[in-house]
Amino acid sequence: IGAVTVISAQGEMRTDVFPGHKEAALSECWAQRLFQMTEGPVVVCAGIHYDGLTGAEIRQVVGLTDEMLEEMAAKLL
Repeated sequence: IGAVTVISAQGEMRTDVFPGHKEAALSECWAQRLFQMTEGPVVVCAGIHYDGLTGAEIRQVVGLTDEMLEEMAAKLL
């Protein structure tokens, strides 16, 4: 796990990032989207690990997580 984002029922967001990790952008994006859909408290844990990715490969991974989020959103709505 690289980052954990919590959004309270009141919409207050807090993110904890573990040293050396960069998943906060993903955990915050997912948490905000889920909060908007559920209008309730959410917790998102994110952890992605690949060695030696290029910039293009990182963009591909982020794109895939975006697709996963939209698929999940469609099922929840």
